[in-house]
Amino acid sequence: MISRRPLPVKDDPSKERSRGLLYGRRKGKTLRDARAKAYEEGLARHALDLSKPCTAWESLFDAPVSRLALEIGFGGGEHLLHQLDQQPVTGFIGCEPFVNGMARLLDDAQRHEGRDRLRVHEGDAREVIAWLPDACLDLVYLLYPDPWPKLKHEKRRFMGLDTLDLLHPKMKPGAELRVASDIDVYKATTIKAGNAHPGFERSDRNTAEPWEDWTRTRYEAKAIREGRTPAYFSFFAKVLPQ
Repeated sequence: MISRRPLPVKDDPSKERSRGLLYGRRKGKTLRDARAKAYEEGLARHALDLSKPCTAWESLFDAPVSRLALEIGFGGGEHLLHQLDQQPVTGFIGCEPFVNGMARLLDDAQRHEGRDRLRVHEGDAREVIAWLPDACLDLVYLLYPDPWPKLKHEKRRFMGLDTLDLLHPKMKPGAELRVASDIDVYKATTIKAGNAHPGFERSDRNTAEPWEDWTRTRYEAKAIREGRTPAYFSFFAKVLPQ
């Protein structure tokens, strides 16, 4: 169920319109030849094909897996590759609309032992969530999402009731949603949405402390240097009453 797609040379306005709820730029610096090659070959190997139904998620991967995790907006991919090491029986799906971040991950992944348990989607994570079968996800990561701090952009924030409505049925009972942010307005949004949704229960963990299997990303290190304080939230999926 892997798609094969050509390397995009430049952004196409029609693609921008088709991105639905995604906002902001999609491509930054021009990729160097070696990374562009890794990007093209990596997509051919790892990209999901959402045009076909997903009836058995285990078959998405080239190695045996018994758990499924989703990372929404993986940036440069440091955390995703770290978790591939930490969780050897877990298949990982990473979603990232930004070409340069996807290229970095796919370049690094070609030298990673866990690459057979990696699949990616270059686009809106909501497309993957809608495509997945119910009750398949064990763990979901939303780490340092775009905060859209202005009030007029509040609906652009990924952490909201509409997204949780879409995500909840795809998570197993007891599955964990992890959210990290260094922006106060997004921390408040996370607490508000997580507490308001009947399908999730917020953990009482110390939000100032990262998870035990955490690795610090370049973004987080920069945020701390600039004086911002990260917070780490966990929400667990509950069975909704009939």
